[in-house]
Amino acid sequence: MNLRATAPPTPRSTAGPTRPAPTAHAILGTALVLSILVAITRPAPAVAATCTYTGTSSYNGRLTATVTDTETSAALQIDVRIRLDATPWHLWPVQFLAQELSTYRNGTLQSVAINGRWSSGGTLRRQYWDVFTPSYTGLIAQRIQVKRESDLERRHPSFAPYWNPATFAQPWLPTFNIAAPDRRPDLDLPTAQIPPGLKPPLALALYWSRQPLAPTIPIFLPGWKHDARLTGTTTHTGQTTRLTLPHPALSPASFIETTQNPHALHLQAETTAGDGEATLIQTHCE
Repeated sequence: MNLRATAPPTPRSTAGPTRPAPTAHAILGTALVLSILVAITRPAPAVAATCTYTGTSSYNGRLTATVTDTETSAALQIDVRIRLDATPWHLWPVQFLAQELSTYRNGTLQSVAINGRWSSGGTLRRQYWDVFTPSYTGLIAQRIQVKRESDLERRHPSFAPYWNPATFAQPWLPTFNIAAPDRRPDLDLPTAQIPPGLKPPLALALYWSRQPLAPTIPIFLPGWKHDARLTGTTTHTGQTTRLTLPHPALSPASFIETTQNPHALHLQAETTAGDGEATLIQTHCE
C-alpha cells in the first residue's frame, strides 16, 4: 500500500454544511483495519527448539551435542554444537569442538558457518572459522585461521578475543564480518554443485535425520578443498535408517544409522588414518 502525503484540506466556511462527527462504528472499524495492517506487516516471532544429545565414541570418547533450530517466517537456522573428549593415545587427551550454523529459505540452503577447534595434551593445535555466503557463482568462502594467538591479534585484531576456547559457541558471526576474513576461492562451492536438498553434515545428522530422508541426499562438506560434495544413499529397515557415505576418504563400510523415539545416531567410519565409531542418544528436547 502506497501512502502519499497530501496537503491539508482548505477549511470550510462556517456558513456552509458541516461534516458529521464520526460514529463509534467508524472509529472501531478504522482501529480494526489499522491493527490488521500492523499484524500482517510485523515479522513473525522466532520459534526456537533445542535438543541435547550425549554419547560415547571409540578411544574412550565422551560426546555431547546441542541442536537449536530457530524458525521465522523468512528462514530456518540450525545451530549444531558438538564436543568430543577422547584419549586415542595413552594419557594423551584430545578435545574437538565444532559448531555448524546453517540457514535455509523454503528448504534451500542459503549459508553455512563453521567453527572448528582441535587441541591435544591441553595445547591448541588448530582453530578456524569459515563462512559460506550466496553469490551468483555459488557459495563463496571466507576464513579466519591462524596458528598462534599473536597472529590473530596482528591479522584480525577485532577477532582476537575468540582465540580462547572458552569463547566457543559465543556469537562470533557479527565480529567475523568486520574482522577482515581471508577470501578463500579454493573452498567455494559452484552453483552447478548446489542441487535442491543440499545439506551440511552436522545439520543432516542431528536435525534433518529426525524426519523421513529421501533416497539420495546431496551433502556439502564445508572447508574441504577437494571432494567437498558427495551424495549419500538411504535404506530403511523398520525404525532404522542407514545413510551410506561414498567418499574417497571413507571406506564403503562407513555409514550413519538413525532411529527414532528417542532419536539416536550411530556413526561408523573407516579411513586410511584409522577407524572409529560413535553413538549419540537424544536426552532432552524443549
